[in-house]
Amino acid sequence: MEIPVNAATVRVILAGAALLLVTNIEVRAGEAKTVEEVAAELANPLAPVTTLAGNVRAEMGNGPEDDTNYQLRLQPSFFKPFADKSALLVRTILPLRSNNWPTRDDGLGDISIIPYYVPDTTSTTFVGYGGALILPTATEDALGSGKYLDRPDYATKAEVRFSATYVWR
Repeated sequence: MEIPVNAATVRVILAGAALLLVTNIEVRAGEAKTVEEVAAELANPLAPVTTLAGNVRAEMGNGPEDDTNYQLRLQPSFFKPFADKSALLVRTILPLRSNNWPTRDDGLGDISIIPYYVPDTTSTTFVGYGGALILPTATEDALGSGKYLDRPDYATKAEVRFSATYVWR
């Protein structure tokens, strides 16, 4: 099966990859961290770090001709600690889309802004409370909802010292 890729799709993916590479190269003065410490912070959804993550999705098998739609999601995350050990975490999702079905459209999708209030950053179990706001920023009708949307949201991270598995049968 041949996957058709237009020039705009390639430009969007290459620009996003270059942006991720440039923003992930950061030089910090001060205390050096081990690889394990950095990995633990990045795995924690409520970690006190500012990041720019991204992922590329390919949705295959769309429509009668098995077309493929692509999405590059840039996800910057900002963390602001406060003196009382609480913090504000703001995540943003910026989707860049290339659709081949149902219409052929390339551009920006709806942007999501998700702020969380974290009441206690010193606990082994972090809980963040907030809401998600989805803005109708799509450059083409097929790339977004055309509506302002909001919903409650939360994030949790627990330090687990044991593991359990159950296989459903």
